[in-house]
Amino acid sequence: MLKQADANTVEVAQAVNRRLAELAPALPEGVRMGMVENQADYVSAALAGVRNAAIEAAILVILIVWLFLGSLRQVLVIALALPLTLILNFGLMQLSGFSLNIFSLGGLVIAIGVLVDNSIVVIETITRRRHDRPEDPINAVVVDATSEIGPAIVAATLSFLALFVPFLLVPGLVSLLFRELILVIAGIVVISLVMAVTVTPMITALVWQTGAAAQGISL
Repeated sequence: MLKQADANTVEVAQAVNRRLAELAPALPEGVRMGMVENQADYVSAALAGVRNAAIEAAILVILIVWLFLGSLRQVLVIALALPLTLILNFGLMQLSGFSLNIFSLGGLVIAIGVLVDNSIVVIETITRRRHDRPEDPINAVVVDATSEIGPAIVAATLSFLALFVPFLLVPGLVSLLFRELILVIAGIVVISLVMAVTVTPMITALVWQTGAAAQGISL
């Protein structure tokens, strides 16, 4: 058998195992069929390692945010925004026809460290505005803060993308090998930007309102 470039190693190995199980009852007595080597085992182990690294990276990001920001409200917003961003990224990967492989998951791990940067900046700006203008409605504070910091985080995101996207224009093996990694990074960074100026301010406003309502404070 010859390996096809567009074939999924794990799916092919599982299909072969199923077929061997189906053929086993029809074999002559004393004849057995089995696998000498299964490359899917190595692929699965590598993917499991990258997946665990992604989970650990996400937990570390939340812990670091709590350590430096010191506010449970801000940590709660990040903890809600992070999985939403990842879910949207997996949806984008599905639409793009990307599979979960070492390169795509590697891009995810690389991007996890920066995907909450924009949200952190927005949350900090909202918090500062809230402390400076405690008498203003929280919704107005959120809109003003997001409008103030929006152009800056857009410029920062585009600058980050400028580091990776040009590699797609490089001809040859480099572009072929790292295409999915680069596109996954670009996709998740763009999603994080959209989340930072839409969902993150909304969650922040809800968290502030919920906290204020629990304390009996009128916003």
